[in-house]
Amino acid sequence: MQMSEHERRTEVERSKTKKLEERLREIEQKLLEETHKNTNIAAVFTVPVKVDLENMTLSWTVESKSERACGYWVSFVTCGAEDSAAVIMPNMVSEVTPMDVGITTQLQVHCAFKGKYTLHIQGNDNRMPLVTVNLSPVIDEQQQNQTDK
Repeated sequence: MQMSEHERRTEVERSKTKKLEERLREIEQKLLEETHKNTNIAAVFTVPVKVDLENMTLSWTVESKSERACGYWVSFVTCGAEDSAAVIMPNMVSEVTPMDVGITTQLQVHCAFKGKYTLHIQGNDNRMPLVTVNLSPVIDEQQQNQTDK
């Protein structure tokens, strides 16, 4: 009688242990899935523009549907050079406009030399934003004063 009671208790404990191990595996699996969801590496989208004239102003208007702000930088490489030789150029954010869904950002860079200017956009929920490009000549102070008269 004592032996069967002992066996029964042992079996109950084994069953509890097995259930706990299964529950632990389920929790570990859910944790692993959540970790993979949260560790998304932000995509970097590029918008290259070939500029064939010197002293131009290159403007990009980026319409992002993401609520999070994107990171922007512009690289430059001379004609015929490899992309690995690119340098980061200073750019100017001229306007940021919040929309109902997303943000519109306008950036400009002075293109003193011919070559390829590439806008890099990071952090847009893996969706390419709508980008429009405008290239215009640089207006110096003398030209500006003449047009103002």
